[in-house]
This record gives sequence, C-alpha cells and structure tokens, in this order.
Amino acid sequence: MQVSSHKGKVALVRLSRNQQLPHALGLLLNNPRIIKSGIETIKDAQYLRNDYGIDVKGTYDLRYLAEAVGLKPASLEKLSQQVLNRTLNHNMVFSDWDAHELDQEQIKYAEEAAK
Repeated sequence: MQVSSHKGKVALVRLSRNQQLPHALGLLLNNPRIIKSGIETIKDAQYLRNDYGIDVKGTYDLRYLAEAVGLKPASLEKLSQQVLNRTLNHNMVFSDWDAHELDQEQIKYAEEAAK
C-alpha cells in the first residue's frame, strides 16, 4: 500500500494477510476527514475491509474528478500523463508485488503512483 501526504511524503506499507495493519494506519484509513484518493478506491476499501477488518472512509475515485473537468475517465497512468504530464510505467502494475523484497524500480513506481 502506498500513502502520500499532500506535501508529497510517501510511505510504503507491505501488506500481509497474516498480520494486522499498523494502528496509526488504521486510524488514518478510518478517518472520513482525510480524503483517500486514487483509482478504484472503493475496490481497495472493500479489500481492506475483507482482509483486515478496516473500515475505510473518505475515499474518492479520481476518475470522477477527471470526468467533472471534461476528461475521459482513464487509468492512473493515463490520467497522470494527461493532467500532470508525468509518465508512470504501466508495465510495473504487473510486476511481482508479492516478492519478499521490492526492487528499486517497484519502489520508485509505488512512490510516483502515490504522489
């Protein structure tokens, strides 16, 4: 899981079904006043509820914002390119995120995607 602050600070949290989420992360995810934005945030929230018992509140799918400003709803990679003129490596979506350790390219992608 990637979490980014409004100032661009990023935390990467490795999730394992055999462990609990850090308490502070659970509080952040449950706080409806802290907006959690991304693509398919409802699906991510359902995953966290089903696997970790965390009730995620305050989610917002960026595709709705794209649509509101006249853009075609698209993937994170496409919206990042269109709106921010930043390229995300779409192939990284399919890399081995369950690997024991993430490589530098995975870490870089996760950080950029969160920002």
